[in-house]
Amino acid sequence: MGTPACTKTQVLQLEDAKAKARRLSNEGVTLAEAERWWAAIGRWNAALALTPEDHTIHEMLAQAYMQVGEVFPSLSAAEEAVRLCPNWWVGLQTLGRAQMGLGEVAQAVKTFSRAAHICPDQQELWREDLQWAVGLLKKYQEVEADREKQIAAAKESGKEVPEFPVPSVEGSIRERSIQMYQIQKQREAVEAGDPTLIERGKTIDPSKMVRMRVT
Repeated sequence: MGTPACTKTQVLQLEDAKAKARRLSNEGVTLAEAERWWAAIGRWNAALALTPEDHTIHEMLAQAYMQVGEVFPSLSAAEEAVRLCPNWWVGLQTLGRAQMGLGEVAQAVKTFSRAAHICPDQQELWREDLQWAVGLLKKYQEVEADREKQIAAAKESGKEVPEFPVPSVEGSIRERSIQMYQIQKQREAVEAGDPTLIERGKTIDPSKMVRMRVT
């Protein structure tokens, strides 16, 4: 017996949807490379409407949202990427960075640690993300410990409890993003044997951090 016409139609529609989603995803990549973040976000959201289970699009979307300062959508997209593909270290890395953007440093340490456990050979996770998060968490813990001591001392003396500054997450993220991209470009230059890539990597905008994956 032949395949029912309705089934053939459904298969063709599914294939058309995947092809359109792939085209939209690739258009988003091109737009993001041109730093047209909102246009890229629009393409990727359109692609997800057709293929909502594509974890790679969710992950790229999370990165783009980070670039435009939309921390909550970034976290949501990264969480969805990890939900769809729990053992993908790239998704976990992006989720950790989104958590850092929200100041969830302790949670980010756990996420980066999980990513590093899945992909222990990925030195960027150890040297850049995890070390960065652990260092910032240590600063928070030191500030909190000092604050508790000051509160206890103030209560004993009857003085007003002073306020203490919190380490800047936003500034740390920008600085670290620039450093990570410079390292990334220098690594690419070594692999490609192209010294001009090294020169371009010396003065770079952190918005170029998005790791695009053209399918």
